[in-house]
This record gives sequence, C-alpha cells and structure tokens, in this order.
Amino acid sequence: MFLIIQSIALAAPSLQVDFLDVGQGDAVLLRTTDGRVVLVDGGKPSGDADTQLAALGVTKIDLLVASHADYDHAGVHEDILAAFDVGEYVTNGLAHTSQSYARITALANGQEASGALVTTVASELAPGEDLGWGDLHVYLMTPPASVTSTDQNLRSMGVMVEYGDFRLLVTGDSERKETDAWLKEGLYNSMIADIDVYKAIHHGSKDGDAGNTPWLDLVMPENVVVPVGPNSYGHPTAEAMTTYEAYATSISRTDDDGRVTAQVWDGGGYTLQTEVDGVVFVSGDPIVADSVDCPTTHPVKGNIGSEKIYHVPSGSYYKRTTPEECFASSADAAAEGYRASSR
Repeated sequence: MFLIIQSIALAAPSLQVDFLDVGQGDAVLLRTTDGRVVLVDGGKPSGDADTQLAALGVTKIDLLVASHADYDHAGVHEDILAAFDVGEYVTNGLAHTSQSYARITALANGQEASGALVTTVASELAPGEDLGWGDLHVYLMTPPASVTSTDQNLRSMGVMVEYGDFRLLVTGDSERKETDAWLKEGLYNSMIADIDVYKAIHHGSKDGDAGNTPWLDLVMPENVVVPVGPNSYGHPTAEAMTTYEAYATSISRTDDDGRVTAQVWDGGGYTLQTEVDGVVFVSGDPIVADSVDCPTTHPVKGNIGSEKIYHVPSGSYYKRTTPEECFASSADAAAEGYRASSR
C-alpha cells in the first residue's frame, strides 16, 4: 500500500530527517530547529554528501556516526571531517584494510590530538547509550558481543532516534546473523519495537531484511526507506521488497524517489515525503491542499514539502511529479524560492 498526498500545510517541524540521495550508499541527516546536526554514514565521495550538506546550509555536525567502515557508508567521511566542524565521531572500532580508512583514521586522530574532535568507538559505549540532546534521543546499538566476526557488515552499529512518539531505526549493513544476535541478547528489544521510519538493512539485500520475520515482527516498520543507487548486486532484491510490502504503509527508494524526508513535530507527529511525489505518509491530522494541473505554457512543476523544489521537462522526475505550483520558466520558480530538483 502506498499513499500519496500532494501537498500539506503544517507548522514548522522541530526535527527533520533526510535520507540523502548518494547513489549506492547510506546517508541519514538529522537537523533540529535549535541547530543540532547528526549525520549517520554518508556514502562514497562520489555521492557528494558533503556538497549536499553545504547546499542545505550545514556548517557543523555535532555527531558523525559510521555504522561501519565500508566505503559506501563512510568513504566520504574524509571530506566531511576536512570540510565541517565535527564535534564527535563514533565508529564501530573495527579496522578496515582500505587506504580510505587509513586516511580517515589519521585525520580523525589528528583532529582529536588538537582538541578539535572527540572520537569514540563502540566498545567505549554502554549498550543503548544516548548521545542526543534534550528531546532528541540518539541511542547507539553496539554490535552484539556474541558476534565476533571481523566482517564489517556483521559489526554494524545501529542507531535508534526518538523524538516524542517518533521513532527512527538505522542499522547499516547488518545481516541476519547480527539481527538474530541482537534479538537473542534482548538488550534493545523494547527500544526498537514499533518503528515509524525504518532504513532498509544493506540496501535491501537478500541477507538483511528479506524474510527476516523475527526481526521485522518486532520492529514493525510503518514506513521503509531503501537507500540505493545503480549497482551490480541486484539491490534491492525482490525478496526484500516483498517482505517490506507485508509490513510497511509506504516504501521509498532514493534511486527512484530522490531525497526522502521525514518532518517531525513536537510530540512525534510526522510526515514522510519524497523529492518526486511530495508527501507520501502523514501521521496526525494535517490540513491537506489540492494539487494543480500545469498547462503546456507553464512547463515547470513545483513541489512543496520540506523545501520548495521545481522540476523541468528534461528532468527524470518530471513525468512522475504532480505539482502544487506551475511556472513558465526555471527563473520564475527560482524567484519564488524554489530550488532545482537533483535530477
């Protein structure tokens, strides 16, 4: 089931969660109205997460988390540590053999030595330790003690975000062996039950969520976001997508839908929206407005969601977009405060 609501009028949210479109990789950005910023993973350097952050007005990152050290999750951290004022950098503590990992580690260690950065590894955290502030809780799920593998995926850290009644779960590239161990240990079972927005494990691979009913029967995701780009692995697999369809009200993918955004209000009410379709899920009782038809004399379509975005006929999202505003040109849209779609 997939619900699309074309536009929505609500007060400004207190928390915004963006699943950035970084290609085949993960990047989950949290921003509060009081200026707190958290980034979980980030993708490869080619995914341009650092450029997207700058375009969104981010100048500092209070908490940077690498769920694990694989390049498609943490590769861009070299650029982010160099370009942004980062307060704390948390990793799983498992070394990687790549040159990228060596450069990131050297850079982080150098910044810590100068007093500019705090680095933390999973073994230094209590299970479920809260690294958030005020009403924003950022709970860290350390890798299970019973999983001693040196496989980065199986040592992925999880992050559960709680704001009022809103709950977000991100667990990197965890595979069935790790989720089974988390369930057996039981340290997080009450914490991760009934999740509102769930980041698909391992880009929707067959060894993550596909058929993983013990895990998903607990998590019970209301909405699933699949961070994915062009790849040779078959991600997301048909098995994973079928599994998600059995649980979720909406399923979004960054390769088809662009950036996916959750806007969260005080108390936990939220909307989920995509760069292509606008609002696809509403929790609460918002005021819903009507969509409009754009005449051929006004070829530029605008969506109003977490920000104003316009689409042009040559863009890959144009035909899928049902607009709330129409413009005669890109310049007219820009003059009204809209930005160009990323595709």
